This record gives sequence, C-alpha cells and structure tokens, in this order.
Amino acid sequence: MFSQVKRIRLMAAVLVLSGAALFAGDLYLDDGQYYEIDYTLNGSLWIENASVGLYNPARITGFVITGSGSTLDIHGGQIDYMLLVSTSNNGLPDGVVTIYGTDFAVNGVA
Repeated sequence: MFSQVKRIRLMAAVLVLSGAALFAGDLYLDDGQYYEIDYTLNGSLWIENASVGLYNPARITGFVITGSGSTLDIHGGQIDYMLLVSTSNNGLPDGVVTIYGTDFAVNGVA
C-alpha cells in the first residue's frame, strides 16, 4: 500500500533499559510518509498528513493527536494520556484511527 516505510529515529538522548529504547521529546509528523513506531516516545505525537503504524511494545507517554489527512493504525502498545482525532484542516480529509486486535490501551484502559 505504501511505497516506503520509515523507522523513526529521533536526534535526541537515548536511554537503553532492558533492551528497550526510550526516546525523549515530542514528535511532529507532517510529510505524507508512512512511519512505524515500536519504542517508547517520552513525549507526545502529532500526526497531520502522514500515516503511522503503532506496534508493540510502543508507548507514547504523552498524548497522540491524529489530525487532518492522517491515518493511525494501532496494532499494539499504549498511550499514557489521551488519543484525539482532529479535523482542523478543511483542505484535507478527516484523520482516521483503526485499532487492530485488543493489545492496546489509552490511559490504562484496554
């Protein structure tokens, strides 16, 4: 479906604990590409006009905003605070969130 898959690597401090990477800082994606997240993001995630796949053991410690023109495919992981779907840009289609399976939680609720 997508011609290119990018794995996100932030230019930030990385702390390795028990083999899992912890990335510090918020992340804003708006370049029309597809990204896979399967690590801990110590911050929030804004998605507008991009596509993101969230996979275990992904953990977003802040909130996730899925804005206009974006898709979020959740295959597992957790969001510690909240998930918000926004329609802020009238020139782009509404954001779409699809949850696959039951291995996912927002604010501790599966």
